[in-house]
Amino acid sequence: MSKGAKRNGLVVVLSAAAAAIVVVLTLTIQRAVAANPDLQGFTFEQARFDESMGDKLPTPQIPKTWKLISVSNGEKANGNNLWFQDTDGTLYIVSGFMSGRKFVVQPRIQKLETKN
Repeated sequence: MSKGAKRNGLVVVLSAAAAAIVVVLTLTIQRAVAANPDLQGFTFEQARFDESMGDKLPTPQIPKTWKLISVSNGEKANGNNLWFQDTDGTLYIVSGFMSGRKFVVQPRIQKLETKN
């Protein structure tokens, strides 16, 4: 693999990871602003479902019991998978992609249950 191809691959990986981090930070800051009105100066936008082919959908909400444990590249360019774990150990994978400067959430969540 050429040096340029490696560099381009690294840029794509870093861009995807940065996008996912922005989403997580936005969700975290939104909760913090609601709890602490001293965080002034930020502009917030809700992460939305893909509404490009139809009507406006309800805003997705991640349960408070889910803890973000990892971020991985998605199947397509600009795609990311956000890995969450619930208090019972169950894993949930929330997929999405970047559209402009917005993270768009896919409407399906994958669930991996743990064995007892």
